[in-house]
This record gives sequence, structure tokens and C-alpha cells, in this order.
Amino acid sequence: MDHNLLNAFKEHVNKNNYSILAGPDWPDFDQFQLGENIPQFVIDELTAISASPAYAEFYITNVCNLNCSDCRSFNNFDFKGHYEFDAELYQHWANKLDLQAYVILGGEPLLHPNLQTWIEGTRKLWPNAWAKLDSNGTYITKSKNLHQLLARNEYFLCINMHNYDKIQEHLDDIEQAFGKCESITDLDPRITYNGKFPRVRHQTSVKGDIWLLTNLNVPIHLRPAWAFEKSIAGATNWKALVKHPDKQSIYVGDVKQSHDRCGSKTCHVMKDGKLYKCSTVATLPDFLKQKNITWPDDSISQYQPISVDDFSLEDYAKLSAPIPLCAFCPNEQSTRISATDIKIKIKNL
Repeated sequence: MDHNLLNAFKEHVNKNNYSILAGPDWPDFDQFQLGENIPQFVIDELTAISASPAYAEFYITNVCNLNCSDCRSFNNFDFKGHYEFDAELYQHWANKLDLQAYVILGGEPLLHPNLQTWIEGTRKLWPNAWAKLDSNGTYITKSKNLHQLLARNEYFLCINMHNYDKIQEHLDDIEQAFGKCESITDLDPRITYNGKFPRVRHQTSVKGDIWLLTNLNVPIHLRPAWAFEKSIAGATNWKALVKHPDKQSIYVGDVKQSHDRCGSKTCHVMKDGKLYKCSTVATLPDFLKQKNITWPDDSISQYQPISVDDFSLEDYAKLSAPIPLCAFCPNEQSTRISATDIKIKIKNL
């Protein structure tokens, strides 16, 4: 491992992150921080982690038909714009990143007119990765050949349902779009891909989750109680700010405290061919431009996403570190809002 890369890991991986990465034979965190007598197998594994990120989120559209409270990518504010799949550019990324898992999301990805290109293109570039399409489920009956597209490219569908009272409507739509489905669990061996389960149970399952399998072997994960954490949109009164940008203040907190409590700090986002720390950082500049909002400091202009030409292992390791923009997210303990309490307003597209 490069000396600078090891130092980047030591500087930016906290005790909690290290406990997730570390195997039973790894040195304890304090010894790792000292950098003394680190076994070669640990160095090799950290090098592999840095060279081959396990997970990335492809953010393909700002457009969404729902107004969900505290959406961390501002899709509840009539945010416009799609991002297209650039085969040549993402081929360069695939040459450098051997993704083990990835997700296509938005916004609502089913509202992207070229979703098929995204699904087929990413699968071609990462044929051995576990792949998921994240959706709110309201457009599955309007998406022609969605079932065949997901089956052909070995994707699974996750429906984040934001109103538990509409669970039967979702189940009816699933049957209309995919036909009769078999009820399964997330540990059913038939829904593995390349020897991997779609997700480890404790990472995604919540009480009331529903898992289904279609007749084309497409797994469907219905989350009837999905909740949003308080995000940057929850720290600042964005609704008032959008209406009166000259009369509202923007929340500023503590960078480290906000980063420590953030549930998205390791959900790195690929948007328009560049790799960002998180979806908030990725979408904020375009959102501010569309809404004519002035940012209170230069933290946005100073932040630079990672381009494929500038990509380095050291830069990737630093993605897990706090950045100045973290100050604009809440620094109190996470408050999860039950989706059953969120009132949804369908917008006119």
C-alpha cells in the first residue's frame, strides 16, 4: 500500500468505520492509528477496498412525482433535470472501479426517458455486480417492459413506499406490472446473484418488509415503513427559503458532529460522470442555481467531485472524511420520521 494512502486511511477512518471493516485477526483501532506492525494481509485488504469500492449510487434524475419531507436530494421542490448515460465515460470508470454492488436512483428513476440505457449500460460494464433499481413504485404500471428489462439485466427492484396506508395499492400495482408473485424472504436462495444475497438482513430489513419473486425471477423488496433521516433539507427551512431566498437563513452547525451522525456519509454518488461524497453534495449546486439561492460561504465552489481522469486511491479513501459542507446538515442525533406520518402530494409533471 502506498504510504500516502495508508496515512489517508489512518486520518479519515474513525473507530466505528474501522470496526465495520476489521476482521477478527486485525489489530485494534489504536494500534492501526499508530501505524506500527500492521500485518501485510490487512494492508492488502485495505488496498483492495480502496481500489475496488464495494458500492456506488448512480443518480440519474432530479425529477420526482412525490413531495417527501426532508428529501436529502431536494427532489421535493420541483427540481428539474435528467442525467444521461455516457458509455465511453463510464467505460473509463469501469476500468478503474470494480463495483461489487450499485444502485440506480433519483429522484424517481422511472421518470427518466432513457432508463433502459442506464440499466443495460451499467450491467454491461459491471456484469458481476449486484444491481438494484430504487423507486417509489408509483410508475411501475406505466413503465413499458419494465419486468423484462429488469429480468434480462438481473436487477432487483426496491420500492420505497412512503405511505403505509397505500400498501394494498402498491401490491395491486405490482401484480398488474409483474403478474402473480411468490412471497419469499430476503434469505431465499433463489434471489442470490453471483453468489451474493441482495442485502444482509440487518442492513435493510425493517418490520413489515415484504419480499416477492416474479415469474421471471425478479426480486421485489417493498419497504412499507421507509423513513427519511433529518437531512440538510430538515436543518434549513427550505420551503420558506425557496419562496423568499433573501429573507431566510441557512443552518450552519458543526462539521464533525454532523458527519458523525450522518447515515449517508458512505453512500457515495456518481452523478453526471463524477463521484461525489453523497447525494446532498451532488445535487445542491444545481438546486441552488435553479432556485436562485445564494450560498453563505465558498464551501460549494471549493468542493470538487472526483473525475475519472483525476481518480486516485488516496482521493477515494478521503471520500469517507468530513467536508466543510457537512456543517449545513444537522448535528443532533438522528430523528427518523415514520413514513406513515408523511403526507404525500402528487405533483403535476
